[in-house]
Amino acid sequence: MDLFQETIRFLKPDCTRPGHFLLTEPHLLYLSDDQADAYLDAMKSEAYSSSFHGPTVQIIKSNLAAIFSDIGAGVSLIDLGPGYPDKSLPMVRFLKDKAVPCRYVPIDISQPFLDLAVSHIEPFVERAYPVHEPFETCAGQIPAEIYQHTTYCMIGLTFMNFPPESLLPLLKRIAGDRGRVIIASELLTAQKTSEAVLMSYRTKEAQAVGFGPLRHLGIRENDVTYRPIFANGRVELHYRLEREPDRALQAAGLTSGHTIVTAVSYRYTHEQLEQLLGQYFDSYKVFPFHDGGEAVAVGQNQARRGLGPASS
Repeated sequence: MDLFQETIRFLKPDCTRPGHFLLTEPHLLYLSDDQADAYLDAMKSEAYSSSFHGPTVQIIKSNLAAIFSDIGAGVSLIDLGPGYPDKSLPMVRFLKDKAVPCRYVPIDISQPFLDLAVSHIEPFVERAYPVHEPFETCAGQIPAEIYQHTTYCMIGLTFMNFPPESLLPLLKRIAGDRGRVIIASELLTAQKTSEAVLMSYRTKEAQAVGFGPLRHLGIRENDVTYRPIFANGRVELHYRLEREPDRALQAAGLTSGHTIVTAVSYRYTHEQLEQLLGQYFDSYKVFPFHDGGEAVAVGQNQARRGLGPASS
């Protein structure tokens, strides 16, 4: 893959903010092995991940029986962007302990992440079906036998990197007619304000993850100034050009002083999350962390016994 061409085709001016360009397609953060390493380093950093990642895993571990209620003879787990699969590992271990057959479908643009997920999950499942594709084009690569079991499509915290109006219909299509969708999100509360959320992004690990697409464009780290902000209901990673870029980027309209937004991460209150779920699913269940600052939710394409529009 030509990383420059794959990246620059998504670069576009932000029509709402002069001097700003958007480069926010989530898959651009994971195209190269170096980017995979940067993301795994960020996940190991307490300063970056402790405020949302650890609680999400704990929510899943504490609610496995409720998540996997009314599942029939088997489960197919479609795992979008697994990385190190610490959210899916408790799930497949639980199913194996219950003697429930599980088929596992990790889907990622990053081959190292696929290999990592399969190596950890394979001992606990009937079979793994890795799919090396972007989320947007993966549905046609999922084998038909996956839909013979009760199907779960899980995206975890990557949910926050997509506009919900484009992502939730996609997740429903991937899950299938009677499938279930699992999402996770950090939530805004009286204590966890937008300013508190930004603290996780004022770290060298977050800066390194967001810089990846710029490296594909030939921009160097000392060519930019990094600043995360909260705007439009989301965290935005801003990189301001401090030097003139090369001719190819100038031809795309970039010049010194312009800002490129390379990643966004949406945040919701508990009420906003429930409104989204009610808009896209016939039934759903929200599992919040004890402090209300994170939640895992399960939505279903058709109402079935065991889940309803309520939260615990």
